[in-house]
Amino acid sequence: MIEKKVNEYGQEQIIDNFDRIIKIDDRFLQVRLIKTKKWKERFNEHGRFTEPMPRAKFVNPSQDICYLVNRDDLIKMKEAAQ
Repeated sequence: MIEKKVNEYGQEQIIDNFDRIIKIDDRFLQVRLIKTKKWKERFNEHGRFTEPMPRAKFVNPSQDICYLVNRDDLIKMKEAAQ
């Protein structure tokens, strides 16, 4: 999932969180790639962004979590239930 946000310094950010959440003990870690608009171009509508940088943060997975499944996944689930 791609999100657009503005950081505390007023720079626009494009965040790709891949919808990946990793469980570590009783906590959940979300891995993301973040591109930030370059500082000197922060007020320029068509300003350049930095290269994507990996970041991670702990999240509360009580939010709605959606999964994409294909036909093969559904067949496997059906076979496992029988």
